[in-house]
Amino acid sequence: MISRYLWYFYYFSYIVMPMLSLSAASFVGKGENERMAPVIKTELAVSGLLMPGVLTNDIHHFVFRIVDESDVNSPAEYNRLYFVILIWLAFITINSYIILIDRCRLSQ
Repeated sequence: MISRYLWYFYYFSYIVMPMLSLSAASFVGKGENERMAPVIKTELAVSGLLMPGVLTNDIHHFVFRIVDESDVNSPAEYNRLYFVILIWLAFITINSYIILIDRCRLSQ
C-alpha cells in the first residue's frame, strides 16, 4: 500500500514541474513587484485540482487501474484522467515555451 502511494507521489512532480516552468517563464523580463497574471493563477488552480485526482486514485481508479492487486510489479491500465493530465501537461509545457520565446524576441 505504501509503495503504491509513493508511486502516486511520483506523479506529483510531473504535475508540479511544468507549472513551475510556466510560472518562471511568466516572470521573465518583468519587475520584482509584478503580480502573477490571472491566466497563470487559473492554470495553477487546474494543476492543483489534478493532484488530488492522482493521490486519491485508490478510491475512484480514474487515473490507474492495477491489474493484479496482489502483485506489486503488475502493470497498470491507464484510464481517462491519466490522459487528461498528460494533455494538460503538454499544454502547460508548450505554453511556457511560447512565453519564453516571445519574451526573448521582445528583449532584442
